[in-house]
Amino acid sequence: MEKEKKICRYENIITRWKCPYEALEDSKEGFCIFHERRQDKDIAKFNEGIRKILEDKDSDAYHFEGFFFPDSISFEGFLFKKSVFFCQAKFSGKNTNFSVAEFAGEKTDFSGARFSGEFINFIESEFLGKETDFGGAVFTGEDTAFTLAKFLAEETYFFETKFSGENISFVEAQFSGKKTDFFNAKFLGKETDFNDAKFSGENIYFHSAKFSGENTYFKRAMFSGKNTTFIGAQFSGEEVNFDYSKFLKKILFQGTIFEAKTTFTGVDLSKCVFTGVELKNVDFSLLEWDWNHKLGNETDIPKDLEHESYFEASEIYRQLKVLFHNKRDFAKAGMFHFREQECKRKA
Repeated sequence: MEKEKKICRYENIITRWKCPYEALEDSKEGFCIFHERRQDKDIAKFNEGIRKILEDKDSDAYHFEGFFFPDSISFEGFLFKKSVFFCQAKFSGKNTNFSVAEFAGEKTDFSGARFSGEFINFIESEFLGKETDFGGAVFTGEDTAFTLAKFLAEETYFFETKFSGENISFVEAQFSGKKTDFFNAKFLGKETDFNDAKFSGENIYFHSAKFSGENTYFKRAMFSGKNTTFIGAQFSGEEVNFDYSKFLKKILFQGTIFEAKTTFTGVDLSKCVFTGVELKNVDFSLLEWDWNHKLGNETDIPKDLEHESYFEASEIYRQLKVLFHNKRDFAKAGMFHFREQECKRKA
């Protein structure tokens, strides 16, 4: 009599996907080759199974929920035509490669995934469809690279995502969907680099994000989205650099904490709103400013908030006046003194 085959007991409580694959006979947890968490499982069998999943034309989506990848894996250049679910997956190999991959399905889900190893590679990958979700994912690999990646999905989430390791790169990445959300994301690596990134989507949120690695760079980054906010964000570490970044639409720094030495060299601040912010650690060398410029605190103010907004603006101008007076740039100090007094009068 043929022995009855046991099905893997894995089920994802979020997507409600139940694993349909046969459990390994020697699995203590009743898992299949994909969910078995042993480093010494049969890699050849595992990779062959991955290949079959990618080639399956009848499935409604690519399901990799909770998969344990014990060795280096490459999806380089692969076109994910359908929704793909890597939620709760664990990538523990030396190299994880999604470079030049295209995620064209309705949903791309890496929520809660774990990435370790030496190199996590999403260079030049493209995220399309309605939703891209890296919420709650943890990147502990030595290098994590989203360099030149394009986030084109309607909504992109890095909600409570944690980045550590040596280097985190979003250099020249593009965020152009309706919503990009880095709420409470933690950047703990030695270097976090958003140099030359383009934020053109309608809503860009860095609410409560924490940048606590040694160096954080937004040099030459371009912010042209309708709503860009750093509400409650915290910049610590040794150096934070926004030099020559472009703020083309209003950008809100409300309750933002600048603990690290922060530079805004060569930046036009006229679109910036600083509310409840201490600027003692901020350097505005080569600041672009003339008599006609106003902080965002002074523009487009609702009638019921005029008093509060002008008062906040006067405080920011006072801080800028002191900063430039201490640098012996009396011309700019004088302009900010004028704006301070003007806002106090209006308040």
